[in-house]
Amino acid sequence: MHPHEHALHFHEHEHGHHRRYRRLFAWTAVAALLIVLALVAAEMFFPETAASSSPQANAATGRLDPDLYDFQLLLLVVAMVACFASLAGLVIVGLLESAERRRARRRRAFEARLRGLPEDAVPRKAPKLGEPRNARLRALREVAHSFEKT
Repeated sequence: MHPHEHALHFHEHEHGHHRRYRRLFAWTAVAALLIVLALVAAEMFFPETAASSSPQANAATGRLDPDLYDFQLLLLVVAMVACFASLAGLVIVGLLESAERRRARRRRAFEARLRGLPEDAVPRKAPKLGEPRNARLRALREVAHSFEKT
């Protein structure tokens, strides 16, 4: 296996993980935010009071049972922590993607300088994943052989 083939495959694989993590963190943040909003709305409609400890009086006035209120607060805190953690994960994945793109740009520029080509001559993206793997390998070999001949 040619060293560039391995590097090309590795970086395609890593970018896929960044996309998956970004999607996971975004959906988790949205779900946690919806839960937080629902629990805050429930708090507005069913406020807790310590004045009445009987379940019948609480039901008549539309108040939550104190045990349910504690559980609601626990869920609210857990949902808020999940939301903030997901947003932090989203920021971290974005920073990692940005650093990876900068590294790839520097690597392409360095390779272009080594080959004596203008920086724009080095391809920016790998071939589409829809192509058969053999076709990508053949194309890569042809490019490598064309550089060896010159």
